[in-house]
Amino acid sequence: MQLIRFFAGVWGVYAVSSLASPSADILESCRKMKVVSQGVQVEDVVSGFAKKAAAGCENQLEAKVDGKIYGYSTCNSQQYLIVSNKFFLASQAINHSIDKNIVPGNTFSGSSTTLLNVKKGSESYLCIISPIFDSGKWNNYLTFYLIKHGQSSITPEVDFYFIDKIDWDK
Repeated sequence: MQLIRFFAGVWGVYAVSSLASPSADILESCRKMKVVSQGVQVEDVVSGFAKKAAAGCENQLEAKVDGKIYGYSTCNSQQYLIVSNKFFLASQAINHSIDKNIVPGNTFSGSSTTLLNVKKGSESYLCIISPIFDSGKWNNYLTFYLIKHGQSSITPEVDFYFIDKIDWDK
């Protein structure tokens, strides 16, 4: 009986976490920066650098979405996402990277970062796409964050993705 309860608990946690993740359509639309299936909407988000960054911060990019501020900033040499007017340490995003060398919290590229609003039904996410490096042979590889809109929890739902594989030996 204990074993059944254990597996039921594990399955319940898995089911809840899989329901909380963005759908495949949202994920692919963010990655490809365009609609990939019927019912998905992808819109560019107008953003700009803040006239006055928060204390200890620089390179603060902001966008207003549904009346809330979203974006990113570098504060005290760490990368932060701005989620519903609050700063969230980017390295704390849920990591879905297939290359374990690429983790959330790398520097955002001010010149090459794209913000998109991706929606499907009741799902709504801000997609922040940025190259791993600003220059060099790996600047064509992209990472992206999906930030769920309309969150009521204290800890925002932020997912990080890098779904390419780099041959680091080349």
